[in-house]
Amino acid sequence: MKVMKTGVFKEGGTTMIFDMDFKIKSREDIHSMIIFGSYMVIMVALTLFGAYGMSGSDAMGYSFLTYYMVLPAGSFIAAMFLGNRRHPIKWIAPFIFAVVGYVMPLPVFGYSLLFNALMAFIPAVIGFLIGLGIQAIQLSKSRKKTE
Repeated sequence: MKVMKTGVFKEGGTTMIFDMDFKIKSREDIHSMIIFGSYMVIMVALTLFGAYGMSGSDAMGYSFLTYYMVLPAGSFIAAMFLGNRRHPIKWIAPFIFAVVGYVMPLPVFGYSLLFNALMAFIPAVIGFLIGLGIQAIQLSKSRKKTE
């Protein structure tokens, strides 16, 4: 049995035990974090551009480009690549993408709709399922080669 390094942190009367083994276990972990991080950087950049770099007359074009093209396409592609990986973040990624889709319009327009979350969630679920299918096909091919 492997014993992991742990630390104890005391704050007031509360004692928290935390894991201090922060090693990257495989390239799979690195690739999954790069995919997820790239998606988040693109969405944050689009939100900042909308909040601070856009004039009032550009709102229609920004909305169409961001919420009807980039957000669904980015969610689909990122979820498809994450679904093809073995990293556990793939199971919660569509929900995180939905939260990002819901939060993105808040700094730009001051309100958000559930529709925005669905514009990220539905393509993410479809991409996730396609990624799982690709992973299953790859696993079955590798099993047939070993037999």
